[in-house]
Amino acid sequence: MVMRIIKMIILYLRRCKISERQLAELIIFRRKEMKSRNVHDSVLESMKDRALFTDTEWSVLQYINEHMTDVPFMTIRTLAEASYISNGTIIRICRKMNCSGFSEFKQKLIKELEAEKYIKNTVNFDVPFSTDANDLSIFKDMASLYKETVDLVQKNLDHARAIEAANLIVRSDLVYMYAVGDSAITAEAFANRLAMLGKMSQFAMLRSQHRALTEIAEKKDCALFVSYSGKWPMVNESLTRLKEKKVPIIALTGNRESELYKKADVRILIPSKETDNKVSTFYSQIAFMFILNSIYSLVYMKTKSKQK
Repeated sequence: MVMRIIKMIILYLRRCKISERQLAELIIFRRKEMKSRNVHDSVLESMKDRALFTDTEWSVLQYINEHMTDVPFMTIRTLAEASYISNGTIIRICRKMNCSGFSEFKQKLIKELEAEKYIKNTVNFDVPFSTDANDLSIFKDMASLYKETVDLVQKNLDHARAIEAANLIVRSDLVYMYAVGDSAITAEAFANRLAMLGKMSQFAMLRSQHRALTEIAEKKDCALFVSYSGKWPMVNESLTRLKEKKVPIIALTGNRESELYKKADVRILIPSKETDNKVSTFYSQIAFMFILNSIYSLVYMKTKSKQK
């Protein structure tokens, strides 16, 4: 089977008139391109990633770090002169941090610096308590986890997108929900609250349910996906079919690189704080509950105002 695939690749290359050397150069180029891709959620996190930047770009970032409170008030020309580089270099740096230019970079920087004033950064979101802690300190540690999670999400939340999600749910005939694991429990609680308002929803947990609900969904409905990673076997299949049927998609996730985030019509992103070393999904589910409860409150208010 492997030899057959190799023969097919060689045949394809010959037809395209691509030499082995050209193929090798293409592979090297793609590897460098992937390495340079920014997967961070914020400009402050991006600025710590040495592998993302050239030596010249890194020296500029060191200047920005040393003058963090001054940079938001600088023009691109002022920064270029102060750090002895060109405007083009600054623009390249900004684009590596998922910003269209220096103005957007400054806007994001101001927002994140403001958010950091309210975040203590004392909580380990993966392991929020010490294994040798006494019983009472566990309650204090968990209280800190809840507070800092909500503060972090609130300060970074795109409120316009959350309001857009609420409006979409109010307009929709049916809400189809997709989630697995702990996120499914959180999403199901949201569905139960919507039911109290008379807003009908259908919930998919199993693969067969995903396929069935996707097939009956219509463009007058909407689909809500809740997933921290944005990756599980049924996601891409359901997304593709829903897009074909023009069903509006809301995504609540912690992964901006996922297909879920990229294909959704309304994208709500939480800061990525959990790793594979977590003891539980404390952070992600607290964040999801806060956002979904906020959306429910908006839906409640809008629904009741329409009934008056």
